[in-house]
Amino acid sequence: MLIVSSWSEQFRADIGLKGVSQVWGGPPAWYIWLADAPGVYHLALMEALEEGQKGEVLCKAVFAVKCYPDPGAACFQSFSFLERTLIQSNFFDETHTPVFECREQIPPDLFNVAMLEVTMDHGAQRAAFCLETLDTLRSRYVAKTDQTFPVMGLGRQFDVGEVDRDIPGLKIAYPLFDCLMCLYTNAGKRAPFQVQCSRTPGFEVAIAHGKMSANPNEAINGYRLAVFYAGADRNDQRNKAPTKIDSGEYRNASFYERIFPCGHFHDDEADGNLPISLNREWWSLAHKQYGSELASSCGCH
Repeated sequence: MLIVSSWSEQFRADIGLKGVSQVWGGPPAWYIWLADAPGVYHLALMEALEEGQKGEVLCKAVFAVKCYPDPGAACFQSFSFLERTLIQSNFFDETHTPVFECREQIPPDLFNVAMLEVTMDHGAQRAAFCLETLDTLRSRYVAKTDQTFPVMGLGRQFDVGEVDRDIPGLKIAYPLFDCLMCLYTNAGKRAPFQVQCSRTPGFEVAIAHGKMSANPNEAINGYRLAVFYAGADRNDQRNKAPTKIDSGEYRNASFYERIFPCGHFHDDEADGNLPISLNREWWSLAHKQYGSELASSCGCH
């Protein structure tokens, strides 16, 4: 997907992709810069496995989605005290990403906004992309706590009920998911066949004296947005197998499901129930052709 996107500056401008850089020295990961995004995204592989389904083996990859917020972004103050402090320290460089020498010192549970799951058959003909997060990612101190942050050599006292983190998880994560769908549609020249969205009761993280737990919160919802791509023959039922992937607690919580057998997007009243707006480009890019601006397919100008 990224190689194909490098061929056309116009395509990258159309989808708001400003830059991509592979993160070296560990599991596969990338930094991604998008136009009008609240910060720099960090997409990191967490797990890769094979799963059997109706006699066929499917490949699944699970990625963590992080966002390093821009201090000028509207959501910046909603990130935690430690996250904001790190962003404005020498742990981050002018690219707004972690300094190479400091990466391993940053606690892995910071800056997380969502999980991305990708499932494909061995021929990469059928695919499912699933974004999972809460509409609000909130952490609250439920006891007066003298919290220390060894990574920065800092300490701070938090009062009972004080909210340390209160970010719009789905709103922040969705622009990256949107871009990835545009990249995949353009590279494969296939539009989504099906879109599903599920909702479950949410929770907030309760912190007390260094210990964390999940407390149910009726004002918060968990969402799982799934986009499915059929095989070359969209009428062959076998090409729709990934639509049956296991979605865990979201399995029976679907409130939106649409099929697009013609390969084009058409408005529907049900779209208004979604917490986000589906991008028509996921469908139209399958029918657009961008001319290569490179002298050769290897990437040389």
